[in-house]
Parts: sequence; C-alpha cells; structure tokens
Amino acid sequence: MAANQALQFLRALAAALLYNTPLSISLLLLLFPLLLCTHYFLVRRKHGGTNALPPTPGISVPLIGHLHLLRSIPHISLRRLSRKHGPLIRLNLGQFTTIVASSPETAAEILKIQDTHFCSRPSLATTARYSYGGLDITFSPYNKHLKQLRRFANAHIFSPGRVQSLRSIREQEVEAMVNAIANLRSASSVNLRHVATCLFNNIMFREVFGKRPTAAGGDGEYSGMMRSRYHELIAEVIFLMGVFFLGDLFPSLGWVDVIRGWKERLDRSFRALDAVLEQEIAEGLLKQRKRQLEAKPSEEEEEDYCFLDVILRHLTDDDQNEKSDSVGFQQLNTVEAKALLMDMFLAGTDTAASVLEWAMTNLMRNPEVMRKAQEEVRQVGEHKENFKESDLNDLHYLKMVIKETLRLHPPAPLLMHRECMKDTTIDGYRIPAKARILINAWAIMRDPNYWDDPEAFRPERFEGSPINYFGNHFQFIPFGAGRRICPGMGLGIISVELALANFLYTFNWDLPAGIRRENVSLEEAFGILSHKKEPLLLVPIVA
Repeated sequence: MAANQALQFLRALAAALLYNTPLSISLLLLLFPLLLCTHYFLVRRKHGGTNALPPTPGISVPLIGHLHLLRSIPHISLRRLSRKHGPLIRLNLGQFTTIVASSPETAAEILKIQDTHFCSRPSLATTARYSYGGLDITFSPYNKHLKQLRRFANAHIFSPGRVQSLRSIREQEVEAMVNAIANLRSASSVNLRHVATCLFNNIMFREVFGKRPTAAGGDGEYSGMMRSRYHELIAEVIFLMGVFFLGDLFPSLGWVDVIRGWKERLDRSFRALDAVLEQEIAEGLLKQRKRQLEAKPSEEEEEDYCFLDVILRHLTDDDQNEKSDSVGFQQLNTVEAKALLMDMFLAGTDTAASVLEWAMTNLMRNPEVMRKAQEEVRQVGEHKENFKESDLNDLHYLKMVIKETLRLHPPAPLLMHRECMKDTTIDGYRIPAKARILINAWAIMRDPNYWDDPEAFRPERFEGSPINYFGNHFQFIPFGAGRRICPGMGLGIISVELALANFLYTFNWDLPAGIRRENVSLEEAFGILSHKKEPLLLVPIVA
C-alpha cells in the first residue's frame, strides 16, 4: 500500500511539473534521476521475492566490482562481510557474479537440496590447463564424462580395498621419515612443513608410480627429507593456483596475463608435469608388458602394485573407444589417464602436509591436548617399535584431534569454485545461471550458532558426536559434500593419522629456545590452500 501511494505521488508530481513554466521543466529534469531511482527501488521491493538478487556489501567499483573488499585472506574477509550482510551475499568480481554462502543452511541448499544446479565448475586459467581442458575429476564441468570418471575412481582407485592394499607404502615411508628425524643431531630443530611435504610427496609418488622420485639434482634416489624434482613441480603448481589471472575475471583481458608472463609460466609448469606423466606411463606400460610375458598361464589376474597399474589396465589408444568396464566407464585414453594422475598429485600431497602442520601447531599451543594424545598413542602402542595402520582404529582421541584440526583449518577454506547451471532461487533470492559459487567452509565451521567457543581448539567437542567427514552434517564440511565431495578424502585422512600417530609415539616435541607456546603463530598465508604464514619449527626428542 505504501509503495503504491508513493508511486502515485511521484507520478502526480511529474504530471504537474510538465504543465507549468520552464522553471518547472528545469526542476523536473533535476528530479528525474531521483524519480527513476525511487521507482526502481519500489518496484524491486514490490517484486522482491524471486527477482531480487542476494544483497551486495558496499559499493561495487566500476570494472573491479567488489575486489577491493577482499583484503588480506579472502575467507576471513568474506566472513566479516557475511556477518554484516547475511549468510548469502553477492559480489561483482570483474565481469562475473559471485555468490558466497556462509552458513550451514545455505551450504546445504547448494550442496544437497539443489546439488544438481550447483555441481559444475567454472573454467579458470590454471584449472583448465592442469585438468587437460576439463578431463579430470576435481576441476571439470559437470557432464557425463565426469560422472563416469568418478564411478571409475571410486571403484578402482579410492575403494577401501584399494587403499588398504597400499598400506605398506604408507607405513614404510612414515617409518623412513621418523628414522630420518631421529638421526638428526641433538637439539636440532626441524621444519615441520618441509618434513610433512617431503613425507606426503614420497607417499603419493610411490602410491601412484610404485617408486620414489629422484632427487632434485637428478642424481640418485630421493630419500628422507631431500627435496625432489617432483616436489618442486608440485610447489610451483600450488603457487600458480593462487595467482590472480586477470583473464579469469575479464576474459577479454586475458592478453594481459600473457604480457605479465603468467601465461608462459603456467604453460611451462604444465609441460614439465606432463612430461613426468608421459614418461611414467611409458615406463609403466613396459613393466606391465614384461610382467604379462613372464606370468604363468595359471595366473588369471594381474597384481596391481600402484595406482598407475590400475589405470594402465584400462588404457586404450583410441580416443573414441566405447568398451566399458564393470562400472560402465569407457576405457581411458592417454590424456584422460594423465588428467586423473594429475588430480591425485594436486589433491593428495600439499593438502595432507597442511593438515599435519596445523595439527602439530595446535598441539604445541595446547599442552593438555598434546598430553592426552600422546598418552593414548603410547598406551595403545606399548612395546611396539612403531605404529601400523591396523592400530589406528584404537586411537579415538587422535582422530578427534584431526577432526578439530580440519574444523579450524580446512585444506581449501572456500572449497572449490562451483558454477550455477541454471536460474534458481535460494532463500527467496534469485541466483542466475553461470554465477560462480563460493562456500566459506572456514566460516561455517567457526559458526557460534553451531559450535561452542568456536575459535578454541577442543577435540573433546567430537566425543560421542555423529559428525563425520562425509558431508552429512553441513556445519562440518572440510571436504565438501554432494556430487563434488573429495573422492580421495579417505586416503588422505589415513595418511595423516598414521603420520601424526608415529610422530607423537616416537618423539617428545619442544619449541626452539626463546619461543613460548602462546606465541606459536596461527596466522595464515594467502593462497588457494590453507597454510601457516610461517613454517612450524620444532625440536624432536626421542622418547
């Protein structure tokens, strides 16, 4: 009613002015912008329900939109904006509309209720390149190929049986790293980030290719805490994934990335990793053929020594091959195989290393939690030389420590970009097709409406709780949920559990001289993944 009366008044005022003097006409010209804006505002309010877009925070600056509001660490800036403007906000970032969800309710709407509308990915410079044009699992758009590839990976790569079959690799690499740390001279501090990165790089390389990578110089076998060439390549990828490519926000300005040198650096990084994959596939085919020739006729089934063996058994030279396996997936061509292998490297090394470093950081800041975790580990592992994966089921408190670490420090705080596939609505707000979607998992898992004392590190909060990693509880989504949930999370979690258990079992840990527990920094570095700004330095003492 009030809106109709206001509109009638404005229209009457305009009509009266039109029939009067030149002064009135001049006044009308001055008032016209106000009339137009008022009319637009009232119409938007009148039809607000399904036509209104989510609220925007502050002023959208020409060209850059709301980029100026994303200072410092993006997920922290976005939580600040959502607290002021609501759990669903709209940002204009370059030429694209971006919707940010920051509550369990809005996350559930996107990841579960309307998952079919929001399960695609936008094409970005880095993701398109490293996914071989969208042929992988992590970065590809949602299509038939993705659905088949996920079924293949779940059945042949990430199944519990396959993960279990490679447990000896994880146990051997953790034991080797523990021995390398123990052999350091007394009172030497270790860089936990370097230790964790080397460890999980070694584990992943052996799980994928069945061998360790070579040292960075190219001579000799990689061992212990030495950096490998593979390590350097992955570090470059992680860095480039966090680089701002102008063409991702302004497609017509992609040439600027060429001038700045980022395009060439991206291509160079991709070519180097692609060459590694090509070489390993070629060597794997030769080894596979040799095993076939040496196999006895009575041996009906091949033994898989690594993930590459599994993939090579489904490899075809024909890009259009229609032969399907038992899960309905067409056999992989070489490019698809490389895309899947690339996924394993990018998702399985740096993320696990980050979780382990954050776990140790929080344990050092909370001595009582450290005491409880070590007490449990040493009680369960009493009289054992080291921990095996078969012992992990008895470590209930350690599992809660890792859950609490993931609650406070999810590997990808904003999960992975999603893209809306068709016009839809959430909470009465219109979400246009092609809008980019960010889910602030970091903010959601610190929501005081769902977590008591959310900023505190308290593993006990998970005691007796049904909350798990599988995306069924939207206040806890460190690996996402729905159709795009991380398929390799089980593999990553068991690797982190094994490493942390052995680190706590074998060593007592101290801080370098002059560093107090409360001064151990929780400050984050800028990037697509969650990392400490400063590496954690600790002094290991053999228990």
